[in-house]
Amino acid sequence: MGTERTAGMRGTCSRRERGFTLLELTLAVAIFTVVIGVTATCLISFYSTMETEHQRVLAYNHCRSVLSDMRTIRDATPNTSDNPTAFQDALFAMYPDGVEMTGPYELSESKVIATYESTDAGTNPIVPTVAVQWNDLRGRQVTVSLSSAITDR
Repeated sequence: MGTERTAGMRGTCSRRERGFTLLELTLAVAIFTVVIGVTATCLISFYSTMETEHQRVLAYNHCRSVLSDMRTIRDATPNTSDNPTAFQDALFAMYPDGVEMTGPYELSESKVIATYESTDAGTNPIVPTVAVQWNDLRGRQVTVSLSSAITDR
């Protein structure tokens, strides 16, 4: 009689053989949902930060490109005794002070603005500040700028 079951008596099963209760399953699903939600929020935040940094690098590179172009203008039109302000005149003609120009196409609604400490043609060195403005992923306006001193050799 030791291993036989008697009729009408419930057999005793261990907890492992019965399965999970509804409360345990509900708790497991709730924990899983919270973990997935936190992970998704972190990934979205990470993507947004990486995209903003990528845009910032593009803007800085464009600023450097404009400053490099200004140095090329200096090299192409040096000041001479006949025209002692040739470089400054050419620079102000190509990049007027405070005038908005279209920015890099990779940035949403971007514009480039070159400003100078002094727009006097006799100024040497010229200190331009090149700023790129654009709208980020959230629609906020972001601006980066670089300054440099460009002198006639």
